[in-house]
Amino acid sequence: RQAHLDRVEFEVIPDAATRFERLLAGTVDYLPDVQPSDLPRVEASPDLRLVAADGLQFEFIGWNTARAPLDQPSVRRALTLGIDRQELVDVVWRGQARVGVSAILRATWAHDPTLHPWPYDPDRARELLAAAGWKDMDAEGYRISGGRRLRLEVLTNSSNRLRTEALVLIQEQLRRVGVEVAIAQMEVHAVIERASRGDFDGFLLGWGIPTSLDVTPFFHSDPERGGYNWGRYRSEEVDRLLDGLRSFATAEETLPSHRRVEAILHEEQPYTFLVEPKRIGAIRKRFRGVRASALSPVDRLEEWWYDAGPEVAR
Repeated sequence: RQAHLDRVEFEVIPDAATRFERLLAGTVDYLPDVQPSDLPRVEASPDLRLVAADGLQFEFIGWNTARAPLDQPSVRRALTLGIDRQELVDVVWRGQARVGVSAILRATWAHDPTLHPWPYDPDRARELLAAAGWKDMDAEGYRISGGRRLRLEVLTNSSNRLRTEALVLIQEQLRRVGVEVAIAQMEVHAVIERASRGDFDGFLLGWGIPTSLDVTPFFHSDPERGGYNWGRYRSEEVDRLLDGLRSFATAEETLPSHRRVEAILHEEQPYTFLVEPKRIGAIRKRFRGVRASALSPVDRLEEWWYDAGPEVAR
């Protein structure tokens, strides 16, 4: 029997672990944000099923492009090539993500579908690093130049378990191409404080893309316009294209500019775009017509209904 919902109650539960335990206990019917590590318990439950949609967030490493050797696009590209991002998707995000490619996400209308992620290619990464002057290796297998080891400190917030797990994998992956990664975990406000004053080699965080798809805050070189351009990335062409977005009358007119910005960022890699996590929720199987979207975890809520029949929907 189809019964649409008469009433929906939203409850704020700040602690993620408590939210999930409430879901398992049956005192919550729908949890829109299930952590990847909890997916096996949802899949094992006879009463729950997953609800997945593309997200509007990307996880990335932002590089300090004002600090050698990260001021060289070829070195930044080598780092991206040396990171097995599919392994991050499979191991850390339990398959509930896609390899990152751009700050203009695949779920948006402005993304260029012909743009593909850089592959995992450690051999090419080694070639690029050697060509950039990091040919010699020390006794521990790390690259050296002028007596200095290629060592990069990457900051991340200690409260995010997924980012820590990702960095541990990245540390090992880049070790294989001769790059030492030192992981620095701290409170998120400390990450932001250090990053905003340029005191870093790299930082691993996640941004939610604005609905305007304007990436000016992340990549414009003017400090007033690019307030989150902590990596000091500078491109006259990107600045010009971003400035021009405000002069167009319609969103469609901005498309060539968005696509060109994407292409430049793809080539120069001020960020290594790691993954685009999916929006993952879990709901009781008796609820039907349930859908989520990139914009909302309760998309078309008026169409949801409750199956009051004797059998649980599979």
